Amino acid sequence: MRNFESWFLDHKNEFSNSESVGMLEDAILCYHADIVRPAYLLSYQAMMIHFRYLVLNANKPPLYDEGRWKGILAKLRSETEWDEMTFTATQQKEDPSASKYAILSIPNDIRPQFIYWRSIRNDCAHYKGNRIIKAHVQALWSFIEQYIFTFTVDGGITTLLQEFSDFYNPAKTPNDADITPLLEKIPLRVRDEEYDDFFSGMGRTISQYRYGELLPFMNLILKGENMNVKSHLILFIKNNSLQERLITEYPEYVIEFYTEDTEIRELWFQRLNFIPNAWKIFSILLLANKIPTNQIDEACEKILSNFYKQDIYIGNLSLEENHILTKVGYFDKFVETYLDTAFTSNISNMSKICNSTNFYISHLNQMELTPTLVERIIDVFSTQYPYTLRDRIIPDYLKANETNEALLNKILSDNSLTLPPNLQN
Repeated sequence: MRNFESWFLDHKNEFSNSESVGMLEDAILCYHADIVRPAYLLSYQAMMIHFRYLVLNANKPPLYDEGRWKGILAKLRSETEWDEMTFTATQQKEDPSASKYAILSIPNDIRPQFIYWRSIRNDCAHYKGNRIIKAHVQALWSFIEQYIFTFTVDGGITTLLQEFSDFYNPAKTPNDADITPLLEKIPLRVRDEEYDDFFSGMGRTISQYRYGELLPFMNLILKGENMNVKSHLILFIKNNSLQERLITEYPEYVIEFYTEDTEIRELWFQRLNFIPNAWKIFSILLLANKIPTNQIDEACEKILSNFYKQDIYIGNLSLEENHILTKVGYFDKFVETYLDTAFTSNISNMSKICNSTNFYISHLNQMELTPTLVERIIDVFSTQYPYTLRDRIIPDYLKANETNEALLNKILSDNSLTLPPNLQN
């Protein structure tokens, strides 16, 4: 069992006591000498003594009262009771309704394995006639190698929620404390059937102390590497209709939560009306090819219409997002529809345009200033035009900075163009 021996040598210093280390060293010697029963007995005792001292050296879990915890420790110190108490520690599950809490954070599907290891121990100790072979020792060693350092004295979901409560409570934990150790406990302490209760409890806990921190907490899990925890969170978010709140803060997750064609169409057709950062979400959908080619024109028109009605200011587009919007003709549609003299000179549109200058200026600032665009602006302001738009287009776009102004002057000069008098102020 060279693999176990190598692992043991690498992890000797992580055991809770020297007695366990000595027993495993002797167990390995017995194994190589083909003395199998003592090899198993020593390995089993080493494991249980490790858990004995792990509990003895631990801090009291938050949900245990002093009296009950002292009773557990007293039994673990007793030379006649420690073995049974340690085994109880491997079996005791959390049951808040009965005021019972786990002693060791062992997944419930793993706890029965200790019953099996104990039964083999009894066969070894009492020579009950069952054949004990090296495979039994190898199986126990494999279990020790896989699990012995993953079990801690932390309790279950109720205790974990209390620990998160203490973390988010500013009276107990500073705001810059590292949450990583707590996040790492989630897959060890929460059973699959408990995730709904856990995430609901986290929502209540976080809102009690740090309103607005729930989404950053979810983001940490979604960015993490544990796929089981992540999949449970995604399901929880969908079941509780939290995905729109999440993609408002973290638009990159839109691909995780909207996978069906009908969901995606409903999102851009209707739901983006109510979501800040809608332009980023829309561009991410385009980048991921989530909008069918034959629907892209319709989608651009719908998004532009919604943004115009609500005077949405688009900003913070990455170069990649800007490029995809340009590529699919989004900005061309903006110019054709909303920067067209037939539209801007229409008396019935004047009031709305004057109240939608954020929409206009932010879109123009995402576009490259070209001779064609300059000509379009000249056309718009050479006839009847919305005064508020004129008041903003000069300081906030054409002459917003030296670069824009220099480029504008070059385009005018190179193409023999002249700004109308109302844009020369």
